[in-house]
Amino acid sequence: MATRTLGGLPALLTVEQVAQQLGISRARVYQLIRPNDDGTGPQIPSVTVGRLRRVAAADLIAYIDGLRVETTS
Repeated sequence: MATRTLGGLPALLTVEQVAQQLGISRARVYQLIRPNDDGTGPQIPSVTVGRLRRVAAADLIAYIDGLRVETTS
């Protein structure tokens, strides 16, 4: 079975893989995937697979694209 990829990334990434891609700590990734205190959704959506958190590559790319928009505004 072929592994689906997006931009060379696996379809679902571990928290560790997201941290490596962003150059941040695992703890910071967990902060980004948690819902905000004001009731709004997380900055990076995630899914639970069994007991593990995973981030879709498309959601990580959308988050990065959003950062680019913020820095150019």
